[in-house]
Parts: sequence; C-alpha cells; structure tokens
Amino acid sequence: MREKYLNISEYLYVMDVHALFKVLGDKKRLEIVNALLSKKMCVSKINRCVGTTQPNISQHLKALRNAGIVKLERRGKECCYYIAKSRELKKLVHYAKKVVG
Repeated sequence: MREKYLNISEYLYVMDVHALFKVLGDKKRLEIVNALLSKKMCVSKINRCVGTTQPNISQHLKALRNAGIVKLERRGKECCYYIAKSRELKKLVHYAKKVVG
C-alpha cells in the first residue's frame, strides 16, 4: 500500500489545527476562553473568574495571544482581552460540547 503524503497546504493546515488544539488543551486556558466568550475582560477580572495567580494568567494569555485566539486592548494601565474570532470559537466550543456530551 502506498503512503499518501500531504502537500504543503494540507501540511500547513494540519499544523495550524494542531497548534490551536495544543493551546486549547490546557484546562486554565479553556477557562479563560470560556470567560472571554461572554465579554471583554481586564486581567484582574479574568484572575477573579479563573482563580489563579496573576503571573500564571499572564502566561496563559500570552500563549492564547500568540495563537491568535485572543487580542489585547490597553486601557490606561490595564490590559483587557477579548476573543479574536468569537463567532468561530463559539462554534468550536459548541461542537466540542456536543462531542463530549
């Protein structure tokens, strides 16, 4: 049987999807995304919702930002975050809930 090799565009697509699920594979990051799906929040509010340390929240937000899942908006000294592609992410979360249950 001959192996099928991915062309470059298929490979890049697979790598993008892999990176997305890898970032979303962390429980705290999913909690952050779930909180941000309803509204834009500043780091202090996210911290209260998720319940971990501020440095830990910042690390997770950086990973989510690097993956293009959240975007940053500065308000004076505060940094507020929101979901970059909320419609698409809401669909993904909806389908994930259907799959698991």
